[in-house]
This record gives sequence, structure tokens and C-alpha cells, in this order.
Amino acid sequence: MSFGQQPSAAEQRIQFEMVFSLISSCFNDCVNDFKSMDLTQSEQTCLNNCASRNANTQDLIMQVQQEFQGQMGGGGGAF
Repeated sequence: MSFGQQPSAAEQRIQFEMVFSLISSCFNDCVNDFKSMDLTQSEQTCLNNCASRNANTQDLIMQVQQEFQGQMGGGGGAF
């Protein structure tokens, strides 16, 4: 997909699955107590750190993919 183009249904599904996986993973790792409707400070911190780590990881993956595509002659597509 090029900049400015709408993602295809398959690309949207992949993006949705990635976000759902992130949310599920961080929630399962960070939220342990259901005694209150509010998150504790430590749960909030954990969720923020988890989301940041995942965002940084995705950025790194995209950077490596772009470098790899540049070395391979700029071919399109995803992993």
C-alpha cells in the first residue's frame, strides 16, 4: 500500500488483529485486580510501558523492513 491509499480489507484485518493482540497482551500482563472499576497507578504505568514497548517494536520492524526492501531493489509487499 502506498501513502494516501486506503488499506485493503486484508490489510485492515491484519491491522485490527495486531491492535487486538497488543491490547490483549498488555491487559493480561498488567491488569490483575478487578476489585475496582478504575485501574491502579501501577496498572496504568504497566499498560503505558507495554504499549510504548510494542509501538517501538513495530517502528523497528518497519524500519528493518524498509531497509531490507531498499537492499532488495525496493520490492513492495509485507512480511
